[in-house]
Amino acid sequence: MYRKERMEHIIQERLALHISREVEDEISALITVTRVEIDNNNEYAIVYVSVLPEGKEKQTLTLLEKKKGYLAFKVLKEMKVRILPLISFRVDSEAKKLHN
Repeated sequence: MYRKERMEHIIQERLALHISREVEDEISALITVTRVEIDNNNEYAIVYVSVLPEGKEKQTLTLLEKKKGYLAFKVLKEMKVRILPLISFRVDSEAKKLHN
């Protein structure tokens, strides 16, 4: 099994790749996966994203939630692990502060 930090990093990289390929065009926005936090039991992963242009955050989160099963399947397949933490998406408020 991956160490927690390694798993967070790999999930971040893989999700960023698949989001840029398969989600950004649908919404006409730039979506950046800023960080991933996995709980201590490796059951849940919170994926933080920043969205440009501003104002598309809600629409982006709705689309990501709709596609999270598909995105998780793609990541799981690439990581070759049996279980992937349950993914939820949130807008990264820290990244938003840096943009302003």
